[in-house]
Amino acid sequence: KELDESVAVVQSRCDEDEFNVYRETVGFIMGEMLIKIMNPLYEKHPEIKPKGLKQNIWNRMNNV
Repeated sequence: KELDESVAVVQSRCDEDEFNVYRETVGFIMGEMLIKIMNPLYEKHPEIKPKGLKQNIWNRMNNV
């Protein structure tokens, strides 16, 4: 949540080029966290998967 919210802070304080680099980097980090950390946890422990996380998105990220 804090990583996602930091994008707005950077947008308000940095120039457009710096913001774009930061936003792309945060997107990459969040995607890697989902694929490599969260999805394997959700597979082992489905009870912890957030109810709002759609199954089709979860499956696509795992190439199911």
